[in-house]
Amino acid sequence: MHIVIIDDEQTNCKLLEIYVKRWGYNPISFIDSVEAYQYLKTLNKPAIVCIDWMMPEMSGLEVLGKIREERPDFPMYFIVLTAKTGLESIVEALDAGADDFVTKPFDAKELRSRIGAGQRVVELEHKIIEKDKNLQKINDKLQVTLETIEQDVKAGRAIQFKLLPRNHKEIDGFTFSHHLEPSLYLSGDFLDYYKINDRFVGFYFIDVAGHGASSAFVTIFVKSFISGYISKYKKNHDESIINPALVVKELNERIIEANVGKHLTIFIGQIDCKNCRLTFCNGGQFPFPILLTQGGAKYLDKKGFPVGLMPNAKYKNEEIDLPNKFKLFLFSDGLLDIIPKDSLKEQQEYILNNVGDCTLSFDQLLEKINSIRTEELPDDITTMLITKGENDA
Repeated sequence: MHIVIIDDEQTNCKLLEIYVKRWGYNPISFIDSVEAYQYLKTLNKPAIVCIDWMMPEMSGLEVLGKIREERPDFPMYFIVLTAKTGLESIVEALDAGADDFVTKPFDAKELRSRIGAGQRVVELEHKIIEKDKNLQKINDKLQVTLETIEQDVKAGRAIQFKLLPRNHKEIDGFTFSHHLEPSLYLSGDFLDYYKINDRFVGFYFIDVAGHGASSAFVTIFVKSFISGYISKYKKNHDESIINPALVVKELNERIIEANVGKHLTIFIGQIDCKNCRLTFCNGGQFPFPILLTQGGAKYLDKKGFPVGLMPNAKYKNEEIDLPNKFKLFLFSDGLLDIIPKDSLKEQQEYILNNVGDCTLSFDQLLEKINSIRTEELPDDITTMLITKGENDA
């Protein structure tokens, strides 16, 4: 431990030096308080300072007061040595920034004990400061890492959104509209729609468990998987893409084989434009899609197993004839999280009552949703609307 002795009396300095060296320290002494002040201003190691109160030019209290003001966080322990006695003097010294107070003539054993106590305090302060510096370095590195991750995630978001189909797209008389709003930068929801051939139009809507980057990567995997079926049809006339249940079954097998630690729900369908019939398979998607017609609104409440959980899960196709004018509204379960109702049944009724108007445009549906949402989304919210018989763009 570094010891600094400041006393304008040379004899006192020498006496203190003798004791301090005897106790195993290597002190430095000053008889000029101004010179000592300049030294303490630039001292770069923890120290215990034994300083006389009454000195010309700068008193001991002036020196320690300025040092405390200029270097408030530097580990320096001040012991004031003075012939002054009384409670008022002790209070004055402590208020000025002193850590301890020893009256002259001092007792050597007492001073040694007080220096030992000061050493423990200074060493502890030094350890805390060093830990703070190390923590700051770690925080700085983490900040750089977080900024890099944020840039990567933003790039991933841009890529994910570019993979989405064009909004308000018309395919053979059907208008497809969508809106995706992630709770984080990246979404675990995804959708697509596409023309298979002159007769069939396909679409799917998926919700990967969780949200953020890991879920978003799975949506890209699914996009690539289903795009492969479309390519096989166009290149080899493989009609698997026209069989939604087969696609979901093989997707389930691939997700389990990949062991990505994620599962998902999917609603996939293909519309027979010639016969105006919807063939679909529900792979655990909930809430169910809502079919809106002039006769009213109803859920397509056909259940199915989620994808990626059960190796031998069975999936089947469902069929429904569509009127010449209809809307099919699909939405992720994130919408349920913002519905101001307690039970699931009440939430479903609330959605049906608020979006069950066949005359509403897609923008009007979004306005309905935005009117009940909170500032921060607890989960991704994705919606898709398929319209037949009117222009919904």
